[in-house]
Amino acid sequence: MRFLYVIMLLACTGLTAQSQRLNRIIITGQGQQVVFSYLLDESVVVNISQDGSIVDWGVDLYADRQNDFVVRPLQKYNGRVEYYTPSDNEAFRGKIRYIGKYPITYYASFDDKMQAGKIKTLGNINFDYYLKFEDAMMQGKLRTVGQSTISYYSSFDNVGFKGKLRAVGPVQITYYSSFDDKAFSGKIKSINNSQIQYYSSFEPRMAGALKSGSWIQNHNGIMYWIRN
Repeated sequence: MRFLYVIMLLACTGLTAQSQRLNRIIITGQGQQVVFSYLLDESVVVNISQDGSIVDWGVDLYADRQNDFVVRPLQKYNGRVEYYTPSDNEAFRGKIRYIGKYPITYYASFDDKMQAGKIKTLGNINFDYYLKFEDAMMQGKLRTVGQSTISYYSSFDNVGFKGKLRAVGPVQITYYSSFDDKAFSGKIKSINNSQIQYYSSFEPRMAGALKSGSWIQNHNGIMYWIRN
């Protein structure tokens, strides 16, 4: 009987762990803007910017579909929603505190200034940030999301990609440099081993348009959506 109880407990724990996950990474502005999209129970989506702000959140019934690249407005969530009160710390008062069963916490005003007010936890997922003594291109940006380390190109890298997203865990991202053709300079060149090519400036009707590769890629169970 005790063995059966342990099995049931582990199963429940596994379901809980799977019910909140990094579902998509949306890359825009040729890699300058990155949004980490989390999928919770009841088809709730929480979009978090690379500087730790909640961009928006709501219900998307189709968010779990593979290769779905339709931009649709998030719908109102009718479940439990709570906010921090005016008596809470100034860095997070008024911000959302609960979505359904998921608590959300933020770094307080007395934490490092590169963290204050930024999201700290979403359910059991932890968020950490690069601090003020680190490279200027990384300061205040997400360092870790859950178990994944996030890295960026530094201020010493080529102007075509400095400051842009470099890796999410083992998934590497490269860009065309400022020395490449002006039609695709600075655009994403590859995600892992998936190469992306664009029409050059010598092909004026199609210059900069996608020539080969895909805007939608799946790596390590996460959908990468490139929106240049």
